[in-house]
Amino acid sequence: MKLKTIPLLVLSILFLTTGSLNAQTGSLVSGFPSSVSGTKKADLYSLRAELNFPRTGDYLIKLGTSLLPSHDSGEGILWDFNTIRLTGSEYDVNYISHPNSELTAIENSSMQYYSFSGDSLFIKGYENPLTLVRLEKPEDILILPLKYGDKRTGWFYGKGKYCDRLELDISGLTSIQVDGYGTLILPENDTIHDVLRVYSSKITRTDFRPLTPGFDINAPREIPLSYEDILTSLEQDTAYTITETYRWYVEGSRYPVLETVSSRQVINGKTENPVENTYVLHPLDQEELPEDKANLAIMEAKAAKQPSLRAADNEDIVINGDFHIGAYPNPVVHDLQISLHLSQAEPVAVSLYNLQGQLLLRKDFTGKTGDVVHTMDMSRYARGSYILKVQAGDKSERKVIVKQ
Repeated sequence: MKLKTIPLLVLSILFLTTGSLNAQTGSLVSGFPSSVSGTKKADLYSLRAELNFPRTGDYLIKLGTSLLPSHDSGEGILWDFNTIRLTGSEYDVNYISHPNSELTAIENSSMQYYSFSGDSLFIKGYENPLTLVRLEKPEDILILPLKYGDKRTGWFYGKGKYCDRLELDISGLTSIQVDGYGTLILPENDTIHDVLRVYSSKITRTDFRPLTPGFDINAPREIPLSYEDILTSLEQDTAYTITETYRWYVEGSRYPVLETVSSRQVINGKTENPVENTYVLHPLDQEELPEDKANLAIMEAKAAKQPSLRAADNEDIVINGDFHIGAYPNPVVHDLQISLHLSQAEPVAVSLYNLQGQLLLRKDFTGKTGDVVHTMDMSRYARGSYILKVQAGDKSERKVIVKQ
């Protein structure tokens, strides 16, 4: 398939970050740079390795949600996703040490092997019950620092086995850019300001053939593949896979607070097998990560500087940056200790939900000024994850509670 016959959508996904297109022929007229810097915003933070790289020992429980409505890129965007709902699904990611890599992620019955080089994070292979892949040139995941307007591009290739019957060659092009910043509204009107959105795209081609005797998955190619080699293959191929990922980051949280991943196959110009999943990982849930002192210090500093806001109609509305609930121990077996601090006596509601959004327990009481501690008996509930919501006056917070 010639490049000019590839749909313009595919070209826009990758090549608008790598060069310009000839308007008449649809061909790429400039090279594939390692990075391109865009608009600079001095008042915005950057994603940095020490604050945003995954770490050995981190265990994440992402909550599945309904699909997102359409969302824009650009400056000062309001991403209002208050209408999405929790679906009850969970996506667990466990980062561990492993002999095959500097960092390994276990997720959805698969293992992804990561490597680091300076401020860059790569995937150098993965495996699941059916497929084993080793990337001779690893796939770029994050090349930091990144700030609004920055773009990074790259390519990857490798080989693998499928069902121990087929060998495969895999290659592709990648692009990552910080394409938006603004305010994010999550379910229950949780509002997060100064959010950066990172958009990643990948186009992948895979060739299968019968497994040959003596096949060595770790043997390097005699001639390494270049970007031009992979582009030529894509020009000639009639089947490839497009993967697009949007991640919303907030300063002080190591991992994205919201993530949506979609993939689709393009075969003979037709889209097949589209799949999309969205997950939320609230910043308050990330405060439970072990020994993440740098991010915790950022969150505490932001809370201390949170000003009171006055409404336009002169009605005083106080947004307390220091309103925060504690829940210990978490995971919990029997009694869960819930703590909060009140600046004044006011009604308090403590509620527990399952992941389907069903209310399991609600306790209402009047909290006194100062530190308040409430005990919840969790022994009656089955193992799994639950949503704890605490409301005091017009303020509310929630946490994911794991019952063991």
